[in-house]
Amino acid sequence: MPFVRHAVALAALLVLAACATTPPLSPSLEATPVPVPSPSPSGTATPLGAPGQELAAGRYTRDGFEPRITFAVDEGWTAEQATSGFFDIQDDPGSLDVVAVQFANVVGEAPAAEVVAEIQANPQLRVGEPESVEIGGLEGTRVVVETTDPPETNPAVFRPVLVVAAGPLSIASARRLQVNLFDTPDGVLAILVGGSMAEWDRALDLASLVLDSVTIDE
Repeated sequence: MPFVRHAVALAALLVLAACATTPPLSPSLEATPVPVPSPSPSGTATPLGAPGQELAAGRYTRDGFEPRITFAVDEGWTAEQATSGFFDIQDDPGSLDVVAVQFANVVGEAPAAEVVAEIQANPQLRVGEPESVEIGGLEGTRVVVETTDPPETNPAVFRPVLVVAAGPLSIASARRLQVNLFDTPDGVLAILVGGSMAEWDRALDLASLVLDSVTIDE
């Protein structure tokens, strides 16, 4: 990775697979509950707190992330990883079947179509057929990714998928990743859903409630 040791250590935490050994980054903080409004770019949203914050049902945003994104959750989610150009929420941090909904700014000037092509060209990844998707009013492209390693590989093998400011975002064997990519005035926005292969349908069901609530201010 093209970063100093601190950045490498941080990038190691930015694992799209959110493996069971990922330690908590800070003590939990309780969010202030707010009503869940109808999706609206100007809807009221509570800023996400420090990693480890358990989220009450309500609408949230990540201060400083561009474009501004708001989303709604039911109880059971936790704010976890957060760094420049990246943040996520997880339903059961540390578990093998944890579900992660992630938001990231992809590094570079390539448009979404080229980013998809780069993912498809990675020989360490198995990539599904691209399809059109709309989230928060943006139209983009969706692919589903897993590694070419056997799911039973132990210890798990991690393969890079995308690059953000802190370094590569990776997926582990036995995990699956839905990658949604959108062109924005500030570059390519990635909205991702990570889950285990064994519980993939559950991951999509949980994540869809979040994705359906997303609003994006360009």
